[in-house]
Amino acid sequence: MTHVNAGTIHLGGTVVLSNADLSGVTLDRHYLRNAEIRDANLEQAHLCNCDMRDVDFHGSNMRSAIIRRALLIGANLSGTELSEVDFRDSHLNDANLRGANLQGADLSSMHPGGFTVLNLAHLEGANPSNANLRYMLVEQAVFRFADLSNADFTGAVLGGSTLRRASIRNTDFSDVELATVDMAYANFSQAKNADIPRYKEHIR
Repeated sequence: MTHVNAGTIHLGGTVVLSNADLSGVTLDRHYLRNAEIRDANLEQAHLCNCDMRDVDFHGSNMRSAIIRRALLIGANLSGTELSEVDFRDSHLNDANLRGANLQGADLSSMHPGGFTVLNLAHLEGANPSNANLRYMLVEQAVFRFADLSNADFTGAVLGGSTLRRASIRNTDFSDVELATVDMAYANFSQAKNADIPRYKEHIR
């Protein structure tokens, strides 16, 4: 089912695939803007090079899906199962990932100098533990109360992001600039390779 054109800029004409069983489906290079795909089964689905801006995936199971080079700007992924998903080189700007399970997900890049974008995304209470977040662009994102334990942020750009009360046990912050990051009530003594600015060393 490649090159499907089922999206729309008008909410009233959107395709509805809620509660559908799409496990293992290949929907590469499709256009599904504003689609409603709530509580669906997309486990191990292939959704590469897709335009899924503003799609509502709330509560869906997307475990181990391959979602490379996709546009998920403004998408609703709250409460979704995203463990071990391959998001490499995708754009998730302003995506809603509140309460999502991102354990072991890969949000790095397939190419030297490449990156996945998560600017302005909302990850309150999400679980990206053990996730590969290397070299991501994550400016002004919200990780409040998120479980980031054992995640790898090496080389990521986190400017203006909020890690308030996040769990960062064994989280790797190698080559990450923390000057403008909200670190309050996140125990950076448990983090790895965090270069904490002197004026923030007292923050608890």
